[in-house]
Amino acid sequence: MAYETMSTLDGILKDYYIGPVRRAFNAEIPLYNRVKRDRENVRGRQAIFPVHTAWAEGVGAVSETGDVPSGTNETVLQAIVPIQTLAGAVEISSKVIEATQSDVGAFTQALEFKLRQVTDNLKKELEAMLQGDGTGALAKITAVNAATNTLTVDNPGTLRAGMTLKAASARTGGTTRSTPSFVTVQSVNYVTGAVVTVESLAGTDWAANDFVFRGNASGFIGRGINIMGLLGIVDDGTYVSNLFNINRSTVDIWKATVLHNSGTPRDLTLTLLQAAEDTVWVRSGARPTALYSHLAQRQRYFELLVADRRFINVMKFDGGANFDALEYNGRPWFVSRECPKDLVYLLDEENLRFFMLKDIGWADRAGILLRVPGKLVYQATLEMHANFGSYLPARNAVIRDLTVPSGY
Repeated sequence: MAYETMSTLDGILKDYYIGPVRRAFNAEIPLYNRVKRDRENVRGRQAIFPVHTAWAEGVGAVSETGDVPSGTNETVLQAIVPIQTLAGAVEISSKVIEATQSDVGAFTQALEFKLRQVTDNLKKELEAMLQGDGTGALAKITAVNAATNTLTVDNPGTLRAGMTLKAASARTGGTTRSTPSFVTVQSVNYVTGAVVTVESLAGTDWAANDFVFRGNASGFIGRGINIMGLLGIVDDGTYVSNLFNINRSTVDIWKATVLHNSGTPRDLTLTLLQAAEDTVWVRSGARPTALYSHLAQRQRYFELLVADRRFINVMKFDGGANFDALEYNGRPWFVSRECPKDLVYLLDEENLRFFMLKDIGWADRAGILLRVPGKLVYQATLEMHANFGSYLPARNAVIRDLTVPSGY
């Protein structure tokens, strides 16, 4: 076989591997699968679209000879959505590349394992972002046990072994913790929220109510520049007060419907679900097309159906999707392990959008495989330039402060 040039290897990566990466995202991330893309409003490094916040109310009943109601100017604001970047790299040694001189299979076989690994990590990272508020906060610390080098967090589904974390006292700003400057996750108990760290927590200044972010000895990684997620979009200003250049304190339709219990957990009920749906309809005229939650609240819903002796229907989806859903009032109920355990979203997916400058693909402006300076290693980088948002947050709802069933 003739020697395989770098351009030939680039072609293998482009032609045979980007399809499976995108199919994996579509198959396992319901939001990525179901939400439409908006490329028309993307201009440079941001997406811009108008938001109609008030109407010209020049209508009303008039007498036979009375004056016609005079209209007023409509109010239109401009939403500005920054385009954020998600990226992951695959490294291939020159030895593997040399092996393709006699057998291109040596290249593809070695690459498949690395690509599966980076694809899996990117899927988890994107799903964690889609469940977040754009700050990069992965979880909140609820307890610290220095004797066992263990942190307890409220949302362990966003964490996994091998991750390095930094802590701060707030989602944005606050005090950065320094003892230790970062920790490496050794193990995660996804039921109890216990996170065992490699580094010692003796004398630590990490404390309950701190937030953990990706980071290392050099600093935070991606803090404040994450893709926006449901926690920030389906919100009333509790997490994100200014969403895409519009202040929620002065624009009511930029607030989602939030049913909370002032931090006190209560059980999910069919009445709460109906109240959330009805409130959205009263405020915006919309009905949810799907529900999203952690497995914990889907289990609670399942128990409600059993107790009420209702028929339990599981909805299946075509197109290579690896997910199914329980049915709620004719709509699918999807789950995510990265979603906070104590809430349920009711979403009108028709008003949600991925503002897409570039979907997941290779960074190939100067070729896909580029040599890492000073090393006999070549690197290929997967990148996505996008953000996630809503044309009208008022068409969505969230029920917060829900009891987490035992075992979840």
